[in-house]
Amino acid sequence: MEERPLLCVVGPTASGKTGLACELALRLGGEVVSCDSMQIYKGMDIGTAKVTPEEARGIAHHMIDCAEPSRPWSAGRYARAARTRIAEIRARGVVPIVCGGSGLWLRALTEGLSDIPDCPALDHGPDAYERLLKADPVTAARLSPADRQRVFRALDVFAATGRPLSEFHKEKGAPLAYTCVGIRHEPRQKLYDRINARARRMVEDGLIKETEALLQSGLSADSPPMRAVGYRETCAFLLRGEDTPETRGELINAIAQSTRRFAKRQMTWFLNQTETAWFAPEDLITLKNCKM
Repeated sequence: MEERPLLCVVGPTASGKTGLACELALRLGGEVVSCDSMQIYKGMDIGTAKVTPEEARGIAHHMIDCAEPSRPWSAGRYARAARTRIAEIRARGVVPIVCGGSGLWLRALTEGLSDIPDCPALDHGPDAYERLLKADPVTAARLSPADRQRVFRALDVFAATGRPLSEFHKEKGAPLAYTCVGIRHEPRQKLYDRINARARRMVEDGLIKETEALLQSGLSADSPPMRAVGYRETCAFLLRGEDTPETRGELINAIAQSTRRFAKRQMTWFLNQTETAWFAPEDLITLKNCKM
């Protein structure tokens, strides 16, 4: 029997995706698979708005707390792990429901990604692009010589495996059939009000202490996870060393402002990169009659 398309709940941060995914899981007999590039990390709970037991309502959640923040995950690693978990869920006769706002991770999951192994990051020097032209001319042709990050990445792969990155890209996995639903707040100020309230709640619930604990564990403020919205602003707050009602208010405002900008970018991505059935919060009852 042909499998149903993978159901994905998408949209910007603070839009209500978690609640919708849990409601769908209850109705369909499903479990939730997170597609969030920060919720994958242990110890980053408040700042990533991980699902609480009350919100989960007994629904199992996967792909959360899978990694230490000192060992960042790539979209490719996530996609491979999430596909395995989705297959396991389906094998039990349960409906997997993907939920998250990380568009690039969703693309990696649904469109397939080459199985490129983790490779040590090396400094390939000023002639890196010329070396890539010899080692992997196909990849070099699609990269700018000025894009040193991607040029170095391609050389990292070649150095570690002896194979050009372009060969790995030819082995891209088969895409998954999927359908997206999302929550769209109109006017946008409704979403911004939710974001502002969430920023305040995060600080009140202990985001500062959570960030301190991450830094005390040895995690650098410049590490990729700590550059995420919320943690970046809190690191700057801690560096300033002034904890007063006024500075906490400034922290809340900074987090809210960054989150609003992030949400705008997310919404633009999902509008342009996916075919999503958008629902207003007050109209979600109509999902009962949708054939997924």
